[in-house]
Amino acid sequence: MTTGSPRGDEHDWQSPEYVDYWIGRDAGRDEERRDNLRRMAALLPFERDAKVRVLDVGAGYGAVAQVVLETFPNAHVVLHDFSAPMLERARQRLEQYEGRTSHALADLTDPTWSEAVGEPVDGVVSAIAIHNLRTHELISRVYADIFKIVNPGGAFLNWELVQLGDTARAADANARLVMEQWSRFDETGIQPTLEEMAAELAGRRASWNSGRQRGRNRPTLPDHLNWLRSAGFDEAECFWRDGSHVLIGGYRRGT
Repeated sequence: MTTGSPRGDEHDWQSPEYVDYWIGRDAGRDEERRDNLRRMAALLPFERDAKVRVLDVGAGYGAVAQVVLETFPNAHVVLHDFSAPMLERARQRLEQYEGRTSHALADLTDPTWSEAVGEPVDGVVSAIAIHNLRTHELISRVYADIFKIVNPGGAFLNWELVQLGDTARAADANARLVMEQWSRFDETGIQPTLEEMAAELAGRRASWNSGRQRGRNRPTLPDHLNWLRSAGFDEAECFWRDGSHVLIGGYRRGT
């Protein structure tokens, strides 16, 4: 689930060694993400046996593509990424789907990236990838690029990270503590106070806060929905939200 970043960062996506490290660290989350990925795939407006061509933007090591291939047994998935090592790991992961996948190696910061995709597609999916472009201008332009390659009657589904306002951030942090509190009660029959939970989970709260600091310049949910509409999608919706994680979609009417 990677894309190029115009600002540069600590990630070396062209290094096979780093990609292997990242996959090893990230793959443990695959199972907890699976329900969200299945929901995203199921929101594509196709019959289960439809012969459709789907593009996975920022496909990484193929977790999203695999769910699409499982959901639509006759689908062909084009895996896009700007990291050749990631696409190679995806090829290995999806060997059982030989003949139903292809690759598009391209950087989203390049305005011609979609040429690598080839023919138009019926649907586009992406998961925790496009926000890595960092700037509103690039993200909105990529949304417009995606609309141009989606066939009428198709859709673009994106599971993404968005920015929360200050009040919402504080409320979300408190809600996480409350949920931890109730979970502890369900497990042990003992309900610690929120202060006790905060002290116990100080390290995790620091991680949450660090993530929120990094996300302060991310687009908001209204930004994303506006860009989908501006790109040309007739319908733009948010289907699910949990704090800064959202599942959004844009649908293009058929002709």
